[in-house]
Amino acid sequence: MITLSHKRIREVFTEHNVEVPSWYARMALIESFWRNDARRWSIDRRINYRASIDAAVARGDMGNGKMRVEECGRDCDGMEYWGRLHMIWATRSAYLALQDQIGEWADGPFSLYIIPRDEPDPDSGSHDTFAEAAGY
Repeated sequence: MITLSHKRIREVFTEHNVEVPSWYARMALIESFWRNDARRWSIDRRINYRASIDAAVARGDMGNGKMRVEECGRDCDGMEYWGRLHMIWATRSAYLALQDQIGEWADGPFSLYIIPRDEPDPDSGSHDTFAEAAGY
C-alpha cells in the first residue's frame, strides 16, 4: 500500500531539486497515487476471486464434466432456504452465468457453494423467520 504524506512529498521534491508543489497539487498527487493503488487492489481481488472459483470447480468436478452447486438464501418475506441444487458444467463461466441468472431474479441475499465431489448432497429445507417471530 502506498502511503504519502505532505511531508514526504516535500522531501522527495527537495531531494530532486524540484519546486515543491502547492497544497492543491500535493492533494492531486496523493489522490492519483491512491487511485492507482485502489485500481491495482481491485485487479488483484478479481484475479484472486477467479482463481478461487477455478480451484473450487476443480474440487467439484464429478468426472463427467458437471458439478453440483448449492444455493442458499433468503427472500424478501424472510423465508430462508438452503440445499437447492443446480447441476452445471464444471467451468468458471458456467458458475458465473448461474450466479448472474439467480441474482437477476433474487428477492434477497443468496450464496452459492460448489460442493466437492466426495461430499454427499446437502439436505434441503426452508424456514419462515417472520412467522417464527410472530409466534406461529
